[in-house]
Order: sequence, then structure tokens, then C-alpha cells
Amino acid sequence: MDQLKKNTLFIGLMIASFGISCETKENGNGFGARELMVYKLVENTFQDEGYSLPEPEINTALMQINENNTSTITYQLKKLLACKTGLSGITYHKADGEMPSLDIHSIDMAKTAGVYLQASNPPTTGSHLDLSLGIGKNYGLINDCNAKVYTTTESVYELGVANCLIADNFGKGSHQIKLSFRLKCNKE
Repeated sequence: MDQLKKNTLFIGLMIASFGISCETKENGNGFGARELMVYKLVENTFQDEGYSLPEPEINTALMQINENNTSTITYQLKKLLACKTGLSGITYHKADGEMPSLDIHSIDMAKTAGVYLQASNPPTTGSHLDLSLGIGKNYGLINDCNAKVYTTTESVYELGVANCLIADNFGKGSHQIKLSFRLKCNKE
């Protein structure tokens, strides 16, 4: 998030917190004016950051790869192999034995905020991501990447990331691409 967006979000939260020129009159949708303003500000900030993939079907992941900001390839991964808290985490394949495959390790599905993918392996406080686009085409994060938890219930988990910079050779190579995904799965 660039500095302007951070400043805008900060100012919006300050206005909402202190009630400057905002009434708490309810708008018929369950939100007061202050709460609605903060909700819209945060929602727009996420949309601006690329969290625009549609909600996937259950046990499906939608994934976009952007090379050099010129071409975007979208995949629908329908083969769910794991969806659980812990080291195993979440694993998707395009289909039986087909690439790409998306793996997120060391995930805590109880968290609703402060979730991110960590570039180091093994991760110390975040989750770890591996992406395989085929034999010898293994990608990893270059930098930590914020994630958005859309849903976490007793039975369903939905997570998304936007424009994470990844590179071949498990994040240490020279071929860099941007990855966005949104996944939704039944917890094991």
C-alpha cells in the first residue's frame, strides 16, 4: 500500500474514532454513518490493492499470474488436497496431477486479521507459500505479503492475496511475477 493510501486510511480511522463531523445516525443497513464510512474506506482500500477476484465456489481457488504488468493468466484450481490449520495447511492443484499447484503452509485458520504470507522458510510468524507451475518451475515469495481473510467459520475458510511478488527458484531466482489468488475450502 503506497503512502497516500496509508495516510487516507489513517485519517479516515481518526475521523471515525473521534466522531469529527460524523453523526452516528443509523442508515437502515445496521451501520451508523461513522461505521459505514470506515467500512467503505477499508473496503475500497482492499479493492484498490487488487482484492478484486470474485468469490470462488467451495473447494476451489481462483489464481491470477501477471508477468511484467502486461499479460494476466487466470487459473481455476479445483483439486483440493488439504484444508486445515497447521503445517499441512492448504493445497490445491488444477486437476489430478496437473499444474499449477498452490500450497500454503503453517496457516492458523482461527485468525481473522493480521494474516500474511512470509517470505522466509520456515516462517516464524506468518504462513509460507509455494507455487509450482510445472517441473522445475517452483516459485516463492520475495517479500512478505498481506492476506485478507474473507470467511473463517467452523467449517469454511476463505482467503485472498493481491499482487504478491514471487520469483522462480523458490523466491531466489530472477524471473519475477505477481500472484493474486482467492480460495475457499471446507476445513478438515
